[in-house]
Amino acid sequence: MSRKDKRTIPCVCLLVFACLLASLTLAVPPASATTYDFDDGLRELVSGLLANKGNLLRNKKIAVFGMVEQTGKEQWLITASIEDGILDALLDEGYTVVERSRIDDVLKKELKKFADQWFDESQVADVGKLLGADAVITGIYTMWGNNALRVSVRCISVSDGRVLASSKVNLHTDRIQHLLKKGPAKPEKSHETTPSKSETETRRTDPSPSSPQPIQAREPSKSGKSSIKPLTCVVNWGNGKVYFFKGSQYIRWDIKADRADPGYPKGINSETCPGLIWTDGIDAIVNYGNGKAYFFKGSQYIRWDIDADRPDPGYPKGINLWTGLIWTDGEGIDAVVNWGNGKVYFFKGSEYIRWDIKADRADPGYPKGINSETWPGLIWTDGIDAAVNWGNGKVYFFKGSQCIRWDIKADRADPGYPKSFDNSTWPGIVW
Repeated sequence: MSRKDKRTIPCVCLLVFACLLASLTLAVPPASATTYDFDDGLRELVSGLLANKGNLLRNKKIAVFGMVEQTGKEQWLITASIEDGILDALLDEGYTVVERSRIDDVLKKELKKFADQWFDESQVADVGKLLGADAVITGIYTMWGNNALRVSVRCISVSDGRVLASSKVNLHTDRIQHLLKKGPAKPEKSHETTPSKSETETRRTDPSPSSPQPIQAREPSKSGKSSIKPLTCVVNWGNGKVYFFKGSQYIRWDIKADRADPGYPKGINSETCPGLIWTDGIDAIVNYGNGKAYFFKGSQYIRWDIDADRPDPGYPKGINLWTGLIWTDGEGIDAVVNWGNGKVYFFKGSEYIRWDIKADRADPGYPKGINSETWPGLIWTDGIDAAVNWGNGKVYFFKGSQCIRWDIKADRADPGYPKSFDNSTWPGIVW
């Protein structure tokens, strides 16, 4: 072997090693890059986006749409969760956004004009004008190594198509693996089943806006975390729909489609909830299963006629009319749930009261404490935010950003709980 050949061998080895090192560098995120949980990561993404242009966007209307997977320029199932998470973070920081239902309506028409689901700066600006927005946030996402999803966004001025700011973040994929595949970003049409006559009569009236309706900004958080109150109440309406309430807004959930209906959240007002005077929020709601539902706030309650879709005359009345329900101090009930066996459970702080529907009074010996003996597996012994009977032998308890599923027959919490309660695990819950 010649000297030349001997010199060539180490050179070739070095070249191969360099190629392998380069491929590994591309496949694995840098060690210094922080990878966040889904919700925290989206807040960090928005924080980075607004770091330099936050004041410029204050009092402006912002639309969020057009997020696609980087390689195929197609929407994966995760798209809706990312876009809704960005909207939620913007609202938490005090910005005003264009309502999701309005964006969906416009995009249905505009996507027909383009060859794919990717929007360049000029197209983003054009759609933004149709939405009445001042700025648009859009972007791409892609797998980053084996366990992270990189999301990159840019904020584009609608007036001239100029990129105002950009930001990117890495998200853990452990809780969102089921969404990392091609599919519709919004519920398929098959999920929007034609309601029966009884459902049409009982569901709430939800008028769709004919013009862009901005969602008003929330109060900015001084701590960097959401300053919004936790979920206030949940009720199963008995027609395949569940209503989640938070402050002055509510979201309608479709049990069969297993996600929120499009166009939510909506405000509690005279059109959506005619006759309900508590437009700033409700403490608790229970469906009695006899065509009536009871709304509670402070020391009062309203009886709601489900068929008429409005309160019965003569309400509100005082909670002191409920024999044995001793919490009449005006501070309100935390949660109430119909167990489906003739009993209703009221919760307040670390205590609960069991109510007998037939006897129309609280059972003797209550209130009792929430503990490992009375509610095995319900770890929130200091109280819950809301509860709902799903109608399938399960009851969900909610506290903060978590939920616990309870098995009625086993009379205990299911294993593996609590779990996260947010847009990534409950699609469309954008609070």
